[in-house]
Amino acid sequence: MPVYKKVTLLGSGSFGKAFLVMEKGGDGTKFVLKSIDMSGMDAVAREETLNEAKVFACIPPHPFIVRYRRSYILEDQLCIVMEHCAGGDMHSRIQRQKKKNERFQEAQITLWLAQALLGLKHLHERHILHRDLKPQNLFLNERDDLLIGDFGIAKVLDSTHSCARTTIGTPYYFSPELCQQHRYSFPSDVWSLGCIIYEMVSNALPHCALAVPFRAQSLKCLVKTIANTPVGAHPPLKSAMEPLCVPAVPSVYSAELRQLVTDMMQKDPSKRPTVHQMVSLPFIQVRLYSSGDEHVFGAFWASH
Repeated sequence: MPVYKKVTLLGSGSFGKAFLVMEKGGDGTKFVLKSIDMSGMDAVAREETLNEAKVFACIPPHPFIVRYRRSYILEDQLCIVMEHCAGGDMHSRIQRQKKKNERFQEAQITLWLAQALLGLKHLHERHILHRDLKPQNLFLNERDDLLIGDFGIAKVLDSTHSCARTTIGTPYYFSPELCQQHRYSFPSDVWSLGCIIYEMVSNALPHCALAVPFRAQSLKCLVKTIANTPVGAHPPLKSAMEPLCVPAVPSVYSAELRQLVTDMMQKDPSKRPTVHQMVSLPFIQVRLYSSGDEHVFGAFWASH
């Protein structure tokens, strides 16, 4: 098994630590090594932690999914080695745009959306529900391609008609059915991706006022807002702490993109488009063809 040399600490949190590493005696290629301490875990927590490596390892390579390299346990640390995305994550990119007070160009948003859809389609066709799509889990490589990563709470369903029930994920990107603790499936991932695209086009989260901090007082209030507020609603606030409505997508973007975001964030999961349907939309296909990128072409044709 290769030995890895740590280059720098990329981040740390409840999951453990992530390091930029190089293989000793290798060609200098950089990877990310995610190290998770399992020493204090009970059997259930340990199994849940090992799930990330199991799910990650079973995903066939795809140009828009962070590539798994290997995993191993060393001194009760689960180590997962994966592709390094030199462009950072989408959260950082969005924050830079907000600081500059600039909007993303529609061509860029549509290309990233198309890449995310192709990656998500690859997962859903293999009955894998991501369950935690958010800007921090979408990565950018040196070509500025978007790649889906971080499968820490992904779930492999028995079939495309199966559902999960565990309330898990990132609150701002919770789907209504997840908030209400109903059974949920692939449409929940579609909702989360819709929230991310909404954030790109508006420079704000769907359940926040544009360009100001979120005003809800608690997670309970956030969940209520997500479950009960339609996209595009504009009733006046009665108090500064009242849950905010979801403003419509800015009109500077095309009707096709605005409608798609609205469709992805339908409260009824059965009314949301599937990733296959979205990849087949004319304006998405035009963007895929016009990109001139062989990675996009290859992924697109492989999905048909």
